[in-house]
Amino acid sequence: MSGLRIDPDQFSKAVIGVLDDYGEDVAKEVRKAVDVTTRELVKETRKTAPRKAIGGRPAGTYASHISSKVSRDTPYAYSKLWYVRAPEYRLTHLLNNGHALRQGGRWEGTGFLTEASKTHSAAFEKRVKGAIRDVSRR
Repeated sequence: MSGLRIDPDQFSKAVIGVLDDYGEDVAKEVRKAVDVTTRELVKETRKTAPRKAIGGRPAGTYASHISSKVSRDTPYAYSKLWYVRAPEYRLTHLLNNGHALRQGGRWEGTGFLTEASKTHSAAFEKRVKGAIRDVSRR
């Protein structure tokens, strides 16, 4: 032993300081993972969304309205929301899940949002685990 003595109060303060730094570093990395994943989700759903003319609107109008925004931003909570800007937001569940047609019959949904959500949820989970692993190794 080196003979180093430390007061228990100082030790607890030092441990709390290290854990606070670790939490801040993890939060920064998770924030980056949220940004990257949301950007990729928006890009993929714009690419895979139905492109035909809908209700008299030009082809591609719906896809061009897909976007994201920050819904929560605090030091330890950060989230983004995928959404479709007005007035096209009303079509999302119809295009994804399908709907009945006015003349009879049914239009089967494409599932573009469901598939993209599954893919990017898994990717987000991997990014967060990697971020925690990387911060732990520092």
